[in-house]
Amino acid sequence: WFGACLCIYAQYEHFKHHQILANIRTDPSVKYEIPKQRYFRFVSSPHYLFEIIFYLSLVLMEFPSCNNGIQSNQDSGITHVLCLLGTISRFNSMALFLWVVSNLTVSAINTDSWYREKFRDEYPSQRKILVPFIF
Repeated sequence: WFGACLCIYAQYEHFKHHQILANIRTDPSVKYEIPKQRYFRFVSSPHYLFEIIFYLSLVLMEFPSCNNGIQSNQDSGITHVLCLLGTISRFNSMALFLWVVSNLTVSAINTDSWYREKFRDEYPSQRKILVPFIF
């Protein structure tokens, strides 16, 4: 349940932050503005943060216990095959998750650099890149 709830929350926040970016220009004569709503108060790229959390939730949902059949003395070959297939699937999910994290982290660093260069003293100095209060 935790993974499913986290997935829904991450998708919601991801959507809300994209909405903020889509509607940011209140004055048509101004080309760029600094987003300040929701998690933009804490990080430069909350939409990337919540995309990462979304993929994490998928990984978490793919980690059911493989020991159910084995612990109840159902030592059948099919149980071991299913556990092996689950392990391979989890490996693929982890590989995808690590790719998403590395890709979006690089993008977030570049986005933060762009904001700081573009807005200089106007940009909040305490705002982190991707993870609130940490990075």
